[in-house]
Amino acid sequence: MATIFALSCESENNNIQVAAKPVDYFPLRKGVFQEYDVHQVVYTLGIPTESYFQLRTVLVDSIDRGDGTYAYVQQRLTRKSAEQPWTYEASWAVHADNREVVVNEENTLYVKYRFPLTEGYSWNGNAYNNGGEDSYLFEAVKVARELNATTYDDCLVVDQHDNQDYVVFLDQRKEVYAREIGLISREVKQLHYCTQTESGCLGQQIVEEGIEYTQTMIAHGRE
Repeated sequence: MATIFALSCESENNNIQVAAKPVDYFPLRKGVFQEYDVHQVVYTLGIPTESYFQLRTVLVDSIDRGDGTYAYVQQRLTRKSAEQPWTYEASWAVHADNREVVVNEENTLYVKYRFPLTEGYSWNGNAYNNGGEDSYLFEAVKVARELNATTYDDCLVVDQHDNQDYVVFLDQRKEVYAREIGLISREVKQLHYCTQTESGCLGQQIVEEGIEYTQTMIAHGRE
């Protein structure tokens, strides 16, 4: 705490700004955890299946990558309600350097965000995978966001995709990261619409396949 106080005073008295680092918005320390409420609707052959559950992510280990950085193992656990125990689902990996944060989600690498912190700045979220270019951008930086009556003062809003296609395939994805906390919300809407001209469904926004997913923070801390 003394170090933080000293930096704050120096910044105020001498107009020195302490530069933000990528890990400031995605803390990489063993034991750091986040918990979320999740609402999900999966469409299969036009039939929606709705579910509610809770998700917990926790950093349980670190691995030396041999280049001066570490990869952190993030366990993902779920439960149907707060009264039930957590059940292990999967392990992802996270690593960061002085410019970007990369998450390995089920063996696919995604560049979650990349500095500099400039509104409108964009990068290829698929830079380290074979998924084709996917332009992410900072919709907003260092802004406040309120979730579940809690205000997070310093957030990054990452617009991963927003194609506004309500005829064939709607793809809208957004994530919000809070300083010293990590991911606080995630929204995904990927919907394939019926396009059969014979049945007259084209342009009627009738969903055949897809997912609607909302992940909202309810707790965070360190074990």
